[in-house]
Amino acid sequence: MKGLLIKDWKLLRNQGGYFSTVFLIVILIMSIGSVSTTGFMISYMTFLFSVFVLSTLSYDSHDNGMAFLMSLPVERKTYVKEKYLFAIFLSSGSWIISILLRMMFFIFQPSGENVMEFIYTSPIFLMMALIFLAYSLPIHLKYGSEKGHFITFGILGAAGLGIFSFIRFIGSTELIKLFYDIKNWPSGSLMTFLAVFCIIFGIISYGISLKIMEKKEF
Repeated sequence: MKGLLIKDWKLLRNQGGYFSTVFLIVILIMSIGSVSTTGFMISYMTFLFSVFVLSTLSYDSHDNGMAFLMSLPVERKTYVKEKYLFAIFLSSGSWIISILLRMMFFIFQPSGENVMEFIYTSPIFLMMALIFLAYSLPIHLKYGSEKGHFITFGILGAAGLGIFSFIRFIGSTELIKLFYDIKNWPSGSLMTFLAVFCIIFGIISYGISLKIMEKKEF
């Protein structure tokens, strides 16, 4: 597994110019933006770096790379485990860096924002990124990166359209009330719910990915 982690890390380093540019843009926006803007940039930076995990699947499959990779002493279970670990490391690392940047601007650019409240609620960004990856990884493993992108966002779009249509045409006041109740949950309750959901969903996603890799032919 160590070799696979090093491989993906080197792939990330090869994209250093692109990520460095994004990093500088994030710093610039944080330095001149409002509190709400910097909060958005933290979520943006966390998602941007975490989604790179999906790109490594594309690099692995390029020019029959997976067939060669599976000919090495690498088990399919190890490959799946490495992708999920790399997703956690990369998402957590980018999230921590963005939080540290935000804390620096708290010091040098006071905004009146409650620092403790910000620290307390910021893990929501990380958990949302991990939930998205847990949802996306099995799809990309099953259909490949090109089809996987269309299917991933197609399902999300169809789900969003379905919920909107259900609320719009059926007029379910109970469902609308449920959305508002969740939105108004205390930060601690919302984070606890997301953390539990993230863990359970991640375990289910990992199990599905294992089955996909076991049946996949290269």
